[in-house]
Amino acid sequence: MAKNRILGEAAALLMPVGWDEPFGIVMAEAFACGTPVIGFARGSVPEVVREGVNGFVVASPSEAVDAVSRLSRIDRAAVRHDCEQRFSCDAVVEAYATLYAEAVA
Repeated sequence: MAKNRILGEAAALLMPVGWDEPFGIVMAEAFACGTPVIGFARGSVPEVVREGVNGFVVASPSEAVDAVSRLSRIDRAAVRHDCEQRFSCDAVVEAYATLYAEAVA
């Protein structure tokens, strides 16, 4: 798929969200390709991006530019692994099952 190839070959995904994006599935798609995210600290970005692990959370365009120079510190295989642990079908089903069990209890 062209999108996977483009995301997988990108140095990073820039997520310059200007509103409180509730999730931003494109970030998970980038992570699945091993691609880190540089995202503005809005909406779900601070929750989804793990600073220095799968990307960088920034507050301004100049901080985003600075984050580009730190991309070499991120292990792309670790980005993919973190994605599998947090956003795979099995991980999501397990999280919902836990929430449902807590709600019933």
